[in-house]
Amino acid sequence: MVHVGRYVTSRMPRGARLLALGCLTTASLGALIATAPASTAAPAGTKAPIVTYGFSSGTVTVSSHGHKWNLSLSLFGQPAFEAITIGIAAPRGGGLEEHSWDLQAPHGSFSFHASTRKATLNAKMAPVATVKLAFKGTSAAKESCASGHGTIYTGTLAGSVTLHTGFSSEPTLGGSHLTFQRVNSLIVSSGCTSPGLPCQTSSWNASSFTASGAVFADGVTVGSPRRPVHQADVERIVVLSSPKNAQRTDEAVMTIHAPKFNSARKSLSVTTSSRGIVTGSATIGHSKAVHIADPFICQIGRARYTDHGIVYFSASYTSPGGKRLKAHILLGGTLAVPASGGGDFTNYFLKRS
Repeated sequence: MVHVGRYVTSRMPRGARLLALGCLTTASLGALIATAPASTAAPAGTKAPIVTYGFSSGTVTVSSHGHKWNLSLSLFGQPAFEAITIGIAAPRGGGLEEHSWDLQAPHGSFSFHASTRKATLNAKMAPVATVKLAFKGTSAAKESCASGHGTIYTGTLAGSVTLHTGFSSEPTLGGSHLTFQRVNSLIVSSGCTSPGLPCQTSSWNASSFTASGAVFADGVTVGSPRRPVHQADVERIVVLSSPKNAQRTDEAVMTIHAPKFNSARKSLSVTTSSRGIVTGSATIGHSKAVHIADPFICQIGRARYTDHGIVYFSASYTSPGGKRLKAHILLGGTLAVPASGGGDFTNYFLKRS
């Protein structure tokens, strides 16, 4: 899931899902990414940990045709893998409209020097985007690791971004003198493993994937067990013809009432809104298999919980007549999820340990 301001989108970190845009503060994800340096020396006969870079920017406001967007970038990089996600987002209809471009960066686009805490990204990914940015770390802290090690740098980010959206209503966004607001962070890790597992949260999915451009819906419960927040997301993923391995995601996300679980029917009913950026409803049921996950200890902040879940998969969903799940967005118009298709959902239960 991806944190987008007060929302969490169901996308996997961009570049992992191609990435997820690591965690961003207010807008979509985006990504600077590049090659990692050679691993540090290791004893003979052992493999040195792979050095990875993870970057998430703050946001900068860009405008076109009277519309304002929060533009952001996120990065993930390691040897032989370079990915960039550029995202734009804007509040709309009681929720958030978001578009992101997952791109593969040319080899060697990113460089970082620990001694100066400076990093640069210079990547041309025609015909979609050109990025030329400079990061200056102003503080550094150790990453919390159960094994391995890492450093988290925070600092300033400035430079130029040109994004060719592919939408006629907003063909080009960006600027030549952009300064991203806080928080801009760069994580450099060498074999770092998390000291605690993140807690899993209840989620649902309604999709009928047939080809690039298919529209689907999903949702997730976020926040604390005492104050859960339920979100619904309608999106589509479009595979771009150029550059290679590029794709664009268009989506809308908003907060909804808690989905209703029917234990007798083993079904989940989701209702969104009647006039917001996401509308419609669906019921997911007729599960052909149920899996009870083993309990495990997880963390939310510093609090520890026992987490276990029940997964209902190989299910199907239906939407009542005239109430298909839809996203109403500026770029792309109305995205409508098919009236029926495959689905699944998971109910997770947290108990303070």
